[in-house]
Amino acid sequence: MTDLLKEKNLRDIYIKSRAIPISRFNIFFSLTIGLIFFITIFISNLSISDGFNKINDLSSFLFSSLLSTLGFLIAGYTIFCTITPLDLQKKMINSIDSKTRLPFFKKVHFIFIRVFIYFLIFSFFLFIIFILKDIPLDLSRTGLSIKTTNIIYKYTNYSILTIIVTSTTFLFCELSSFIFNIYNSIATTLHWLITNPPQDKNK
Repeated sequence: MTDLLKEKNLRDIYIKSRAIPISRFNIFFSLTIGLIFFITIFISNLSISDGFNKINDLSSFLFSSLLSTLGFLIAGYTIFCTITPLDLQKKMINSIDSKTRLPFFKKVHFIFIRVFIYFLIFSFFLFIIFILKDIPLDLSRTGLSIKTTNIIYKYTNYSILTIIVTSTTFLFCELSSFIFNIYNSIATTLHWLITNPPQDKNK
């Protein structure tokens, strides 16, 4: 029972949640989409100005969208916490998952909270881009040639765009898993209530 209060912050929860494997499909699919996108912009020879504009548009749009989605995630997590019977939660605390060596209570909650953490990390990444995007950076002052400077600008834009696309795809995949976990939690709760009906105190 003392292990239940062992985590003191989100960082501790994230470190412990790493014992829970991430879906291989989510990783593979996200990296594949990112690779296809990088190859596409590389072949199309996306200009520096167009790359910057895409970064500007995507970071602004995604930042506001992620904050709205985060509200939906919190609502879904609240539903899960509300409908789960106390007896079932106590049972989950005392049951250990053989693969992760975590109590089922922590495993289930860590899966939900880890999605929150992914959203917060990516939102912070977009926030940094949003802050830095209008800061003038003239690499030519460092003595680099114009050609070298343009190559750095160009492939920096390519890298940032690829990271944004890959991360967004991964979050979409994690969001689909999050929705399934809400359904699964409801189904588990109903199964528990059917197989363990509340006792009538009047009997």
